[in-house]
Amino acid sequence: MARARTWTDRQLRDAVAGNETWAAVARQLGLQASGPNTRRLRGHAARLGLDSGHIAVRTVASVINSPEPYDNALNIDVQELRVAVATSRSWAQVAERMNRARSGRNYSNLRRLAAAAGIDTSGLYGQSWWAAPVTAQMTPFSREFNPDNLHQTGTAIAAAWFVGRGYMASIPVEPVPYDLIVESDQGLQRVQVKTTCGDTVGITRIQYGLRNYPSSGKYGGRRPYLRGEIDLFFIYTVKGTMYLIPVAAVQGMTRLALSRYSGYRVCGLNERPYSNLVESSG
Repeated sequence: MARARTWTDRQLRDAVAGNETWAAVARQLGLQASGPNTRRLRGHAARLGLDSGHIAVRTVASVINSPEPYDNALNIDVQELRVAVATSRSWAQVAERMNRARSGRNYSNLRRLAAAAGIDTSGLYGQSWWAAPVTAQMTPFSREFNPDNLHQTGTAIAAAWFVGRGYMASIPVEPVPYDLIVESDQGLQRVQVKTTCGDTVGITRIQYGLRNYPSSGKYGGRRPYLRGEIDLFFIYTVKGTMYLIPVAAVQGMTRLALSRYSGYRVCGLNERPYSNLVESSG
């Protein structure tokens, strides 16, 4: 049984008159530009005696007789269709909103009428509706990153860096000189986290009862970390760069110019390879 038409003779006359290829005629009528479709259209054009001499063909088409499409398929309110398309993500949803059955014939009718009315159907995704972009909703977090809060983020970022590489990190419960104790290839390591908004970073700790200057009147002073207190410094800058420096490499120092320690710079949370490791070959 031949498939019912979704276009009228008048629409075929207009399409033939306004196009230079049968593929373009098919597309204007809402059909795929396939061989069977174009042969069928040529047969109907021959039945109607249409002048198609401006459309180049290699073969002569036989006359095809078929009834006009049901009036019901064309009796669609354009404004109602416009609203249905705008509020749907697939032609199946459009058909439901137009109170029509889910069928390929109805989808073809709706597509053709939408094209003729100039309705934007770019928001319809067919069976891939799940791939359609989701409209973003407001969340209760409107503040932007504040560099003044960088110090509070350091330990969490350092822990994420280690854990993301499979080294579990723990936060001490009691006050100790280090911020994290981390698994490593050589056992547990004590890590002190430092942050900076500039190109240098201080690597001292406060020791109460120690004065920076004899006449300063300060009760709490700063001193370098000792090798027996920590094993590594994890340094995070406001630009997002990270450094992992053994305390033995900076023994006795109180401030580092990070440009001198590029060999200790490590990749970000999800980058590789490390700049301070040599990748093995083979």
